[in-house]
Amino acid sequence: MSDVSSTKKAPPAVLQQPAAQPAKKKFFASKQEKISSLLFLGVSVAYVKFVLFGLSYPFAEWSMVLFLFVFFAVVEISARLCKVAFSKESAFWAVAMLAIAVGTTMQNNEWVLGAYGWILLHLTAAQFALTRLGGAAESKAGSLIPFDFVRAWFILPFSNFLRNIQVLCYGIKLPRKFSRSKEWLWVAMGLLLALPLLLWSFSTLVQADKIFEHTMGRWGYWLSQWSPLEMLSQWFDFYSLVLYGFFWCWFYGLFYGAFHSKENTNRLKTQEIYSFLEKIRQFPGKVFAIPVVLLAALYLLFFVSQLQYFTGGFLGVLPQKYTVAEYARQGFFELLRIASVNLGVLVVCQKLARNGMENSRVLRWFAMVLMACNLLFVAIASSKLGLYISCFGLTPKRVLAAYAIVVVALWSVLAMVRLLRPFRVAEVAIHLAALLFCLLCWLPWNQWIQENPRHSTVESTEIYYGQIDPNF
Repeated sequence: MSDVSSTKKAPPAVLQQPAAQPAKKKFFASKQEKISSLLFLGVSVAYVKFVLFGLSYPFAEWSMVLFLFVFFAVVEISARLCKVAFSKESAFWAVAMLAIAVGTTMQNNEWVLGAYGWILLHLTAAQFALTRLGGAAESKAGSLIPFDFVRAWFILPFSNFLRNIQVLCYGIKLPRKFSRSKEWLWVAMGLLLALPLLLWSFSTLVQADKIFEHTMGRWGYWLSQWSPLEMLSQWFDFYSLVLYGFFWCWFYGLFYGAFHSKENTNRLKTQEIYSFLEKIRQFPGKVFAIPVVLLAALYLLFFVSQLQYFTGGFLGVLPQKYTVAEYARQGFFELLRIASVNLGVLVVCQKLARNGMENSRVLRWFAMVLMACNLLFVAIASSKLGLYISCFGLTPKRVLAAYAIVVVALWSVLAMVRLLRPFRVAEVAIHLAALLFCLLCWLPWNQWIQENPRHSTVESTEIYYGQIDPNF
């Protein structure tokens, strides 16, 4: 009897079914969103006519103010229609937006602030829309506000660029068969579409041919001058219509993207960003203490070696081979470079150090030394700019330079306080910079600049060394 090894048959392989993909959410547009789409069409018309083309006298100076009030009203109405909860942060940005526009116009500071005021005004308007519609990265201003600016200007509007057309067309179904009782409606619609075309063609023919104009007599002249298209030609010419369409898509794309941002599962969420920062926060404080200490020592050596150069602004004496303009300009950009490096080092240390900067005594105190260096360079840049203004008076760029110096000083002080006592320093810093700019817009810089013109005479070769350059 032969031993036959019994072999068990392997069970049939179970085929693993692929994981079910979540069903794609169907598009839906409510009546409130359709109303908002039409409201933002009005915003686009106001932006093109008020901001890009400008109003005629005497409302030309108030073009931006009128547009921003229209923008504020439409965003607020749309948010209330769609039942978006009110936030205090949106109220802050609304007040800042309107205060900058009204203050700049009332004090005639448009030429003083220039392009910087125009850019900051658009940034505050975009941030107001995001916070009011619930699409901001954080409920309060924080370190992710640059990400909000990029989303508000590019990502949200262009990712939902033609959403206004889709919203308006949603739910419209044309009947397959038309009843005879409603044929008069289609006839009326055809006449309504034909009337503007006929009036435009008639006015064009009258203006093009003198014989036809003479044949039509007074009726031809009246229709050519007072036809609806002729009266609205300034508002609805070809280029204006193209701009209306573009900005309508842009403004409503911003609204739709901000309103539906929480429903978008593919977007980068705030919690994911902070969780990623927590994962990479694994470096011991000693790793950052060494470069911070060396950087502070380098600043001390640099300041001691250039003591006469730095103190010239306090003493009213220029170093050789420098004009007043070169001396002030170099001091200002030195401050910006050094402050950017020091504040950047603090942010990197805080985000990457394992226990943060407040739990490392060496790192904390030498970081305060870096902020003290910021304040030292603030004092030096202020003395140089003060010497420059005393010599040649105020100009728009010198006003903005003084604002930047004050902001750097306040941010450095806030960073020092944050090292001693934790609080939401980014929120306070952003709000403080915005409030200072609002104050800057309400001060009569235009009047002060005209009352204090530049000096044109050279009084002392010790102070005004070399060729004088009044442009800064």
